[in-house]
Parts: sequence; structure tokens; C-alpha cells
Amino acid sequence: MARGAEPVLAVGAVLAAASALAPFFTGRGWVLPVALAGLAGGLLGWLVTWRRLPGWSLAPVGLVVLVVGQLYGLHAAQTRYGLPGAPALRATVDGLLSGWARMLTVTLPADASPDLLALPVGLVAAAAYGAVLLALRTRLVVGVVLPALVVLVACLALTAGRDAWALVPTVALLATALLLVLVRANRASTDDGASLADARAVGVDLAAQRRHSTAGRVLIGLPGAAAVVALAGLGASALPVADGSSRADPRAVYAPPVQVDQGLSPLVQVRPQLTDPPVPLYRVRVRSEGDPAAVDRVRLAALDRFDGALWTQGGRFVLAGSALPHTTTYASGAGTVRADVEVLTGGSLFLPVVGEPVGLTGTAAALDAASGTLVRADTDAGSGATSYTVTGLVADLDGVQDAGPAPGDPGLLALPDAPAWVAEQADDARAAGATPWAQLDALAATLRARSYDPEGLPGHSYGALERLLRAEDPVPGYAEQHASAFAVVARALGYPARVAVGYRLDPARAVDGVVDVASSDVHAWPEVLLDGYGWVAFEPTDVTNTVDAPRPDEPEVPQVAPDDAVAQPTQADDAADNSASEVGGVLARVVRTGVLVVVGVVLGLLLLAAGVVAAKAARRSRRRTRGTPARRVAAAWREACDVLREQGVPVALARTPLEVARTARVGTGPASAAGDAVAELATLVTAAVCGPAEPTDATARRAWAHAAEVRRRAASRVPLPRRVLAAVDPRTLRGPRTRGAPAPEVAPPGRDAPRAEAPVPVGAQDGAGRAG
Repeated sequence: MARGAEPVLAVGAVLAAASALAPFFTGRGWVLPVALAGLAGGLLGWLVTWRRLPGWSLAPVGLVVLVVGQLYGLHAAQTRYGLPGAPALRATVDGLLSGWARMLTVTLPADASPDLLALPVGLVAAAAYGAVLLALRTRLVVGVVLPALVVLVACLALTAGRDAWALVPTVALLATALLLVLVRANRASTDDGASLADARAVGVDLAAQRRHSTAGRVLIGLPGAAAVVALAGLGASALPVADGSSRADPRAVYAPPVQVDQGLSPLVQVRPQLTDPPVPLYRVRVRSEGDPAAVDRVRLAALDRFDGALWTQGGRFVLAGSALPHTTTYASGAGTVRADVEVLTGGSLFLPVVGEPVGLTGTAAALDAASGTLVRADTDAGSGATSYTVTGLVADLDGVQDAGPAPGDPGLLALPDAPAWVAEQADDARAAGATPWAQLDALAATLRARSYDPEGLPGHSYGALERLLRAEDPVPGYAEQHASAFAVVARALGYPARVAVGYRLDPARAVDGVVDVASSDVHAWPEVLLDGYGWVAFEPTDVTNTVDAPRPDEPEVPQVAPDDAVAQPTQADDAADNSASEVGGVLARVVRTGVLVVVGVVLGLLLLAAGVVAAKAARRSRRRTRGTPARRVAAAWREACDVLREQGVPVALARTPLEVARTARVGTGPASAAGDAVAELATLVTAAVCGPAEPTDATARRAWAHAAEVRRRAASRVPLPRRVLAAVDPRTLRGPRTRGAPAPEVAPPGRDAPRAEAPVPVGAQDGAGRAG
């Protein structure tokens, strides 16, 4: 019973570790494929053991069929192909080749798509397969938990970006692992001693005694295991690092596949759209739980970096799924707003959003989670129209008058080389109110009183803002300068601020709830990060306060190069997007991924081979130096038998050493070459085990000299590749399993039983005791 429970517990430990992957995916669609992979991998390991096949013989084919079959069927079901066809097969192959890369470059939580399930399905299947083989084919106790630990570490690394609390999966793994170790350790302790055949010969039901002993020890050990699990859970919940907020995130060092072009700030594109003839851009329908009229704009980009000349965006774009990450906790709650957006032209990479985006359906996009900016992620982003639905959270502003600045990125307060007038403007705003809201509201009112000129001088550097804010002879500006001036002064006041660029929604132009947005609706406004309310928009621009005075001549404004360290989403260069480069990029990515996979597999195999060689060397040293001389002589025989097995010479466990030596002398190949050394060693081990006198140290040294001679002679008859394979063969690291011999015949009454010489089986050469 205990032996049957071990593979079940091993697979359970792997599945418990895999449950730590929950923060990575949205919903529960990933659970069934991963669970099936674990069960199928465990079943495959049991099948290999049951049929007495080498562990490596069925594993590659079985695991590949398992992974491909699951992903193939899943992709076909999700895309409603009916019967799986070529599209599903291509998607499956792509997921197997590059799924691991996408898992590191996608927003969390992600959709349970086949390409993202490739790595978890394969890892869990391989771990369950290895765990079952370790449970059924080795005597390891703690080492059988290693595959589950590998799965747990991988899942924690993949979910590090969510700051997820992984206490429940860890405790579940610990409880299952302790129970497995408890059962396995106690069963192993009761398996030593007399054989079942010897016990049956004297009328003892040793199997029943072992079952009772194992059950008793496990029951006694369960309270201790439960106490360890409880203490571990309580200790982890008390540690400050256990909540996942301090884990290293491998996603931070992996370059995302969505790379956007360098370019000028999107803020400089406001004036051309205001003055050029209007062009239809979007159709937007806003659906809100509250008043749809409260949503009067859509945001295209949020610019949070200012270098004194340009507002730019310093985020990192990663591929997004249907659920978008959001971290704001709203003090007074937030309303859910859904915007159905139809993009009428493909001239821009930006996708309009409302509020803090939390959901997206209908198109492929990449997200900068820090600013909530979406850009198109399809390969031909700037060439055509598209439509999608974006869901956003809009904060309820009840009580915002008492809110203070939220702690955040110090870059949101940066004002490099700020001139003296910035501090003067901040002092004026600070004197206008005692609370942050009063100061910010007064600042917005002051700027709204300035004249608005859609054809004013462009630019938002310190010099351009000073022209707008100077007390004598101010130069009228438009939304670019008004929003920038507010954000600069707000930062001088100590409030995290940024500039948003987007489009106004005019409810008067709505037809059946749909608003047509043109390029002339472009707008810019500042946003301030307030604690408990997220990014709150302010309006420092009065577009109705149009200037009546003649405008000064527009001077030549030098173009300022952007900061090369900051990636700016700009309009894609259509000339650069051609089919040849696209195909070449795909082929290069596939080749690169394939090379990395091959190199990784080769390195893994080399490390495994080196580990096997090192383990054999350590075992040989331990056998040669530990124990009494009799034990060392028996260990030398065991070493010689392992050498013969590695060279392909079968050594039956039930045969005596002398019988093995006679068979080796009359055989061919490595056995015949080492026949004399095997015979001499067999004589020594028989005398050491069955002789009346204890062998000396010199006898033990002579036995090991014969064992070394067996190794040398056996290797001399086989080619070099076969010797290399024998050196890295791990099968001899585990002890050969012995089967109980049939019970001896009992003589009928009145007749003496025949006296037979009891053979010394090869399995006794561990030297547990002298036969006497």
C-alpha cells in the first residue's frame, strides 16, 4: 500500500507546486491542461516502470506527444476550428518554440492561450514523469521531492511580477512532500533485513509485519509533519519577504519583443492637428455604470518624463492579454467604463483608452503598465483600421479635496535645471490654498484665465512656458503649453504630475451614443497622482477663451532631439515594414530560439553526465574505504558487477560469485577479457563472506586491485563511444532489486531433506553481515 501511495504523492507534490502559477493567468482555463499534463506524465512514468523499460526510452516520445497533443487540441478548441488543422498545428509549434519567451514579455495576468501554456504543460509533465521514476526506481527519500521543487521555483519566478502571495501553494507542497518523505523513509526502513522467502520458510508473515510497521510509523509521524507545516506557514506569514514583493523578477532583464521607434514627444503633434483640416480618426461609444457624460475624453498617451525641453514617455511596453494589470486602490470606489472604439485610420500606433485600463478585447496590443498607454502590437500596425473594446476604471472623486500626493516614482517629481521662475509660480500656488486640492485647483484656475490661441507658438520647454506665465506681456498659448505649465508647477509643489495627450468627446455630436472623433478634437491636459484616487485629471485650458489680438510672427523653433534612452511610440515607418524583412525576422527568431534550445539541452545533458561520473567516483571511494575488510571485499565484488553491467554483460542476482566467474570465462567480449580477474575476485569474496575467519586489510586491498583490473580489461574490448556511454550510464547508481527466491522444498515425513549448498547471491555483496 505504501509503495502504491508514493507515486500518487509524488504527482500530488508536483501539482501542488504548479498551483503557484495561478497569479500568472486570468481565470481557471489553465488548470485542466496543466493537471492533465501532470497526471499523464505520472502515468507515463508508471508505465515505463511496469514494463521494465529504461527511463529514457519512452520519455522523449511520450512527453512530446503529450505536450503537442494538449496544445494542439486546446488551440483548436479555442479558435473553433472544429477538427484540428494546419492553423492549430502551426500555432502549437510556435508555442513550443517561443512560448517561454512570451511568458517573460506579457502583461500579468495573461490569457491561458496555447503559446503561454506550452512551458507549464511541458514542465509539469516532465516533473511528474521524473518524480514517479524516482519514487519507483530509486531508494532516494528526500530527493524524490526535487522535481516538485523545480516546478515551484519556476512558477515563483514567472509570477514575480505580480507580487503574489504564494503561501498556500507552498504550504500544500510542503505538506505533500513531508507525507511522501515520511511514507518513503519508513517503508525503506522496514524493507531491510530478511527476505520474504526466508520468512515464509520459517512460517513468518514478514509482508504483513512490514505493512503494520510502516502504517504505525507513518501514523506516529503525522503529528510531527503537521506541526512542521503549521510552523512553516505561521513563520512565512510573519516574514516581510513572504508576500512576494521582494522576489527577483526575470522579466525585468528580458527585452520585450515590442520595440517602438524613437521620435519626438507626441505633445508636439497637438498644434498641427489643431490647425490642419480635420481628419476623421475614431468612432467611440462609451458605456458607463454611472453617467456616460462624465467621460468627456479618451487618452492616447501619458508623458511622465521631462528633461526641460520635452515631455516623453519612459515606460516599457509588453504584450497584453484580455486582463490588464492595475494596482490603484480607490478610496471612494471607482466606476467601470467600457469604450467601444473603431479606429478609422492606421496612421498611429496609439490606441485610445479611458481611465485606468483593466481589460481589452478585439485587438492585439502592448501595454505600458506604469502609464496605462496601449499601442498596437500587430505586425502591420500602421496600415489599416481596427476595432476593440477597452474597459477602464474611473475614480469616484468624493472626498478628493482631502487627498494628498501618492508615494511613487521619484521621476514623477523630476525638474532638471529648473529656472527660478518655477519656484516663484509654485509659491504663488501654495499661497492660494492650504490643502493640495486647493493649491492645484487654484493653479488650474489661474491658467484657465490665460488666453487660448490654437495657432500660438509651439513648444513646451522652460522658455516656452515662461512666455505663457510671465506677468508682463504674456504670449497666448494652447493646450500644449497650459498642460505643461501646470505639470511643471505641480511638480515644484511636490505633487507627482504628468501630461496626457488625447481627444475630447463632444456629447453634442453623439448619434445613438456614438461620437465621431476628428483630428481637430486633439487635446492635452495634466494629471496628478493623488493617494486613493490614482491619476486625477485637471483642466487648465479654456478653449473658449480665444485670443482676439493679432499673433506675433512665429520665430524659428529649433528641433530638440529626443532622449535616446527613452522609447517613444510613434507612427510606424511603412516603408520599413515589408514582407521580406518580416519573414526574415520570423526566421531569425525561430533559428535563434532553436539554437538556444539546442544549446540548453546539450549543456543540461553534459551537466547530467558530469554528475553521474562524479556520483560513481564518490561511490567507488566510499566502497573502497568504509567498513570492515569483509565489507570492503564485498564492495569490490559489487563494483566489478557494476562494471560488467555497464559494458552490457548480464549479471544475474541469484547466482553465486563463482558461477558468475565461470560464465564470464566461457563468454565473449568484455566478459572473457576480464574472466581471470573476475575469477580471482570471486574466490576472495566467497572466502570473505563464507569463511570462518575475518579477512585482513591486505585481502581488501587485493580485492580492489582485482576490481580495477576487471574495469581495465573489460574496457579494453569495447570501442571508445561504448566506454563513454558506460561511464555516464546512471542505472548502476541504484541498487539492483532482488526478488525473493522460491521457498525451499520441504521433505515428506520420514525422509531426510536433501542437503543443498546455499549459494551466496550477488545481492549480498553489500556486506550487511558475514554469512559465517
